[in-house]
Amino acid sequence: MTREPITADIDEASLRELTRALQRAADKADEGIAAAIRAVAEAAADLERRGAPVRTGTLVASITVNVADDGQSATVGPGGDEVFYAPLVEWGTSTRPATPFCTPAAERARVDFPRAVLDEIRARL
Repeated sequence: MTREPITADIDEASLRELTRALQRAADKADEGIAAAIRAVAEAAADLERRGAPVRTGTLVASITVNVADDGQSATVGPGGDEVFYAPLVEWGTSTRPATPFCTPAAERARVDFPRAVLDEIRARL
C-alpha cells in the first residue's frame, strides 16, 4: 500500500506570524516560571523563619531569598558569618538534637513548585 505524501502550502507571512506568536508564548512562559520561582522561594523562606528556633533572632533574621538575575533560579536559607551554626541547628550535634527548619521548607517547595509553574504560566497565556 502506497501512501501519498501530505503536502501543505504555507505562505511566508503566516510563518512569520506563527514564529512571533510562539516567541510571545515562550516569553510569557519564562515570565511565569520566574514568578513561580520567586513565589515558591518566598514561601520557603517564610516556612524556614517559622520553623527556626529563636534564641536571639539572628538565625531567623539571616534567612533570605536570592533570585538569580535571569529569574530562573533562587537560593533560600540562612547566611552570613554570624550564623555559622545554622547547619548544627538543622542537623544536630552529638550533644544537641536536630531542629530541621530548612529541610521541611525545601521539601514543601519541591512539592509546590510544579503547580505554581503551571498556575503562573496559565495566568499569562
